[in-house]
Amino acid sequence: MNMRARATSEVEPQASVAFQWAMGVAAIVLSAGGVLDNWAHFHGLVDHSFFTPWHAVMYGMMALLGIVLGTCALANVRNGYRCSQSLPAGYMLSLMGVFFFILAGLLDLLWHSIFGIEQATEAFVSPTHILLCAGGLLAGTGPLRAAYLTLEPATTRGWRALGPMLLSATGAVIAVGIFTQIVSPMNDLFAAKDAVNASGTFLLNAQSFGIAEMIIQTMLLMGMVLLLARTWALPFGAMTLLICLPSITQLIMRDHYWLMSGVIGTGLLADFVLLRLSAPLKGVRLYYLAALVPALYGASMFVVLALTVGLQWSANMVVGSILYSSATGLFLAFLIDWPVKLRLRNRVRVNPEGQSELSIA
Repeated sequence: MNMRARATSEVEPQASVAFQWAMGVAAIVLSAGGVLDNWAHFHGLVDHSFFTPWHAVMYGMMALLGIVLGTCALANVRNGYRCSQSLPAGYMLSLMGVFFFILAGLLDLLWHSIFGIEQATEAFVSPTHILLCAGGLLAGTGPLRAAYLTLEPATTRGWRALGPMLLSATGAVIAVGIFTQIVSPMNDLFAAKDAVNASGTFLLNAQSFGIAEMIIQTMLLMGMVLLLARTWALPFGAMTLLICLPSITQLIMRDHYWLMSGVIGTGLLADFVLLRLSAPLKGVRLYYLAALVPALYGASMFVVLALTVGLQWSANMVVGSILYSSATGLFLAFLIDWPVKLRLRNRVRVNPEGQSELSIA
């Protein structure tokens, strides 16, 4: 355990492995509730009333998480911990997220009563829905925060230790993916044959929008993947989880189940690539992963489209959009990798004798 973790553990209760896993599973369950509600929106099942079984499931899951965290906090207060430090490191924000989510839900009910039920794209930009997403992210990312606060990356290995963090991170990507699926190539399929009119400005706009969708989804998926891969020795299967589950939750919104084979293949290939590169990734290895995984993701989608419904994009569009995705991954790798290198470099000072020494400032 590092110095920061030791300092934290002196004033906050330690989280058991069972507690961490329960919170990791809860993060996935919470995101599943959001996916279920969103699926109902896409299939016209919740567009006329706030009080629906789909909303009940989503709010019920959040309430259950609040009960678990609240009960744990009360028990620790009785054991002598202060209220502000009654949960393990990283989890007080989760409890705050539960309360924030409930408040956002009440505001959402009020918003609907004034402006009505949102339709189509409005549902993804509704202010109260965005607040709900923020509360859900706070509540579900407890294991992710806890890992960075209490675990030592150099010595932490395997699914037992890193599994809760990976579930939490995947849940966060799913939650953000729910609100960005209006700009997802897995939903619109602009590259599919006969997907849009083959004439006029509309085709040009659809092609441009399709490339923009690939860039946006690359940022969503690879941002989390690269952050974790640079820090931790991710176990085999982590890439499949981080890439496939968020993508599959987008595919089911429009019943594009036949694209799952390409997504799953990409996740498995990414796991073998990561195994070959030996995470945690430093230097050029991080950039290899950043460029290769988006290329595999895009290529697999185009291959499945070509083998099923057919492609309407030209070779220039297909290859160029894949290169755009790879370039986006490289840019993200630079944003994640370079600041870390600068911080490490700035910590090294040169003493009067010309020898380097490590600064603790």
